[in-house]
Amino acid sequence: MQFDGVSGESIPLKSVVAVTTPKGSAEADVTADQIWVYNDGAWTKYYFYVKRGAGNIWCLAGTTTEISDDIVLTSGQSFYFVRSTAATEPCQLTLSGSVVPLSSIKTYDITPGSTTAMAFPWPQNMKIKDFTAFNPDPKGSAEADVTADQIWVYNDGAWTKYYFYVKRGAGNIWCLAGTTTEISDDIVIAPGSAFYFVRSTAAAGNVTISFKR
Repeated sequence: MQFDGVSGESIPLKSVVAVTTPKGSAEADVTADQIWVYNDGAWTKYYFYVKRGAGNIWCLAGTTTEISDDIVLTSGQSFYFVRSTAATEPCQLTLSGSVVPLSSIKTYDITPGSTTAMAFPWPQNMKIKDFTAFNPDPKGSAEADVTADQIWVYNDGAWTKYYFYVKRGAGNIWCLAGTTTEISDDIVIAPGSAFYFVRSTAAAGNVTISFKR
């Protein structure tokens, strides 16, 4: 998920998401709604805490104290909402913040070796094999290692990883990690869905990813 903050301001995480029919637990397990945020190479996880007499609040995993207003999501930051396995009906999320206008160009300035959460803003699927159309300086490798640009997508409890494959005579193509065959047109990222772009450590400098139509 992704939101665009009002005037570029940060928004307290506990007020970003209003969940209809929320599900909670007395601990951060699969029976609790959760929010996962990726920072500095690690996941920070929050869960919806429900316990008689304690109220219904968002807490840091491993604690039972409501998070403070200084726990925020920044403008344009992506996060994962993990729905409780105990839920018996769909829930509707209401996100505070503003919508990116379709006339805008969404850009991300990325340093070598960094992992950046982003989302494709336009109302259509993005073919992963076409990602280089938005990257003016793609970097690849003959295998899915740190010297290759990568895209990570989270599905059904696991990461699927793609990398930019470069090998003499084979062309420059996007492949599933562990393969050297170009992925098909039906490997897509839905509009607004969060994914991670991992920039090659071999890049000489920053690159700007521009999602323009």
